[in-house]
Amino acid sequence: MSDNLPMRPAETGLALMLVDPERLKNAMALAQILAGAKLVPAHFRDNPGDCLRAVDLAMRTRQSPFAIMDKTYVVSGKIAFEGQLCAALLNASGELTTRLSYVYGNEASPAKREGLFCIVSATLAGESAPREVRVTWKQGYGSAKGAKDKWESQPEQQLAYYGARVWGRRHAPQVLLGMYTPEELEGAEPEVREVEVEIQAPPAVAVESVTREQDDSRIAPAPAPEAPAAGNGTISTGQVGHLWSAARARAATLGYGREEAEGIVRDVLQRHDVQPHPEHPDAGPSTRMIPADAFQAVLADIEAWTADAADPQA
Repeated sequence: MSDNLPMRPAETGLALMLVDPERLKNAMALAQILAGAKLVPAHFRDNPGDCLRAVDLAMRTRQSPFAIMDKTYVVSGKIAFEGQLCAALLNASGELTTRLSYVYGNEASPAKREGLFCIVSATLAGESAPREVRVTWKQGYGSAKGAKDKWESQPEQQLAYYGARVWGRRHAPQVLLGMYTPEELEGAEPEVREVEVEIQAPPAVAVESVTREQDDSRIAPAPAPEAPAAGNGTISTGQVGHLWSAARARAATLGYGREEAEGIVRDVLQRHDVQPHPEHPDAGPSTRMIPADAFQAVLADIEAWTADAADPQA
């Protein structure tokens, strides 16, 4: 009976190739063929190493490598995947017993584009109740660092792609591991640069976590940070570093890397309705904008974060 069950991403792709030399040999041969093709995107031509990455993803998700390659871009030296592909891979992953569904609503009266929201839901394998995330047009539009014309001309479609990505990051991160959309890579990590500029004499571990100079496996939460200055309504620089350190430690505990640690922080900040920094209004919620009285609650959620337990309504 188990032979009829779909293989999960961790059981396929490069992870399986590494213990099966024949599969790896075949995958490398296919990557060489793809690299020599004329109709693949330019960033894959004569580049068998990157083609092997597409082959790996195709094997993990049982999709055509050509279809995957056609839905990719290069942004700031990194490969980016269209939101449409993220939704398609989630539906085809075997991790869901139902396809992603989308329910739209509008908070504005009269209805207008800025009030549009979408509830994305799907049921994970082995569970009976669907899991949901709620995303708004304002959130998606604000996360689009480049051209925003499609958000204005096709708001519901773009909101569906954005919502699928948020749902996957929260409830099935193993499917989208290592996959980022152009919106996520363009102008990436403004908070990290911001913290590095303003840190004066941070705890040693906080510096390690923010500058990424140490391996994740060596990161442990920093000592208790100092309290914010009197009259300051948001957390201090040391507390910002402490949160990032805790996120790196939590990610390492779960077997994730540095990029996934940033996803943990984003997830928790969204759940606490943290606002963007005024100097970076389109960059999403900022750790610098966490209210001082919410620090302990945010820290506790980061230290206890799990993909299964994440709840956008918490």
